[in-house]
Amino acid sequence: MQISRSLTSVADLPVETVERKGFGHPDTLADGIAEAVSQAFSKACLEGEPGAVLHHNVDKVYIGAGHIASWFGGHEVREPVVVRINGRMSSSYGGTDLGIEDIQVAAATEYLSVFAPHYRVGETIRIEPNATQHTKRPHWFTPRDLADVPDAKEPRASDTALCVAHAPLSPTEYIVRELEYALWDWSGEHPVPRWSDVGQDVKVFAWRTGRRLELTACVPLLSDTVASLDAYLERIRHLEGELQTIAERLAAGRLDVRLRVNPVDTPQGHRCYMLALGSCIECGEEGVVGRGNGWNGLISPLRPRSMESPFGKNPAYHTGKVYGQVAQRLADDIHQRFGVACSVWLSSPNGYPLLPPHNIWVELPPGEGPDDRELEVFVQERLQNTQVPGDMLVRRYRP
Repeated sequence: MQISRSLTSVADLPVETVERKGFGHPDTLADGIAEAVSQAFSKACLEGEPGAVLHHNVDKVYIGAGHIASWFGGHEVREPVVVRINGRMSSSYGGTDLGIEDIQVAAATEYLSVFAPHYRVGETIRIEPNATQHTKRPHWFTPRDLADVPDAKEPRASDTALCVAHAPLSPTEYIVRELEYALWDWSGEHPVPRWSDVGQDVKVFAWRTGRRLELTACVPLLSDTVASLDAYLERIRHLEGELQTIAERLAAGRLDVRLRVNPVDTPQGHRCYMLALGSCIECGEEGVVGRGNGWNGLISPLRPRSMESPFGKNPAYHTGKVYGQVAQRLADDIHQRFGVACSVWLSSPNGYPLLPPHNIWVELPPGEGPDDRELEVFVQERLQNTQVPGDMLVRRYRP
């Protein structure tokens, strides 16, 4: 374990940029579906006869091919959206079929019902389970017993990968993430859209110069709810005012905020951001895992980023999944315990024991935080209390 005190906060830089692809963005939907399928399969394995998470990775989910035309006051479904669940997944255990196609379809359907609520599986979305068992390792995806799942008892790093996490969020990062969250009502069992006429394919982009924060929010309206161009422009003006108020509340005086919604809109209506069912997957856009937000729900170009996306990876042994979550928890815990900003870097060579990581680097600001020995003991205690895969299977609708 290495500790350095060379961290420069992004909040102290003269310029900062941050982006968030909202829950209905094609890439975010792909990430979410992959994670939902992995979690559903993992829990089925743990609750069933295997009693351990079997080999799988569904981190190549693809969404696209939809063609749904829209206009003021209506829409027409011409070609449904396709969700193809690519990857590999154990299909049997001890000769018993595990019903993985049903698991894939059910998990994807449930997730889409929340974050693409205006689409209907079988009507406007077609789900294609496509997880295979192709491998050079005999019985890797058709285990006869747990002897064919060696990582069930002794998890080892599946790959040589680097994961890094940071805490706390900068004020800019916090505003960007919470602003998109504000488009949802989180008071119930699962989130629902805050406004019935607003779609879910939202992007929020921030550019901060000193204390001045410029926000651009691309927010679609649902075509069936918009009677005319005048009605569209009027609703966008109202929405811009509401989101400006929310952004100012989130800024709490720390930054001077100026927000614009759909700045490409024109009085001629040539660039109105209007969708039939709320996501651009319906008009030719495509989504794949790993092209969008990081584990914390943000794209922060001025911060170092993990080399892999965690979504859909095996929570029992895949370094890109386990180290991403462990690094973020360590960073959050260090910040909460010692009140100091930090970055946490984790890595192990392929085949090494998964926990604790072989390489640990904690970066702190100069002259801040606990002494090295106190921090080292704290990190070691946290790692000793980490359970794989249990700690990786907490169902999260956020970020």
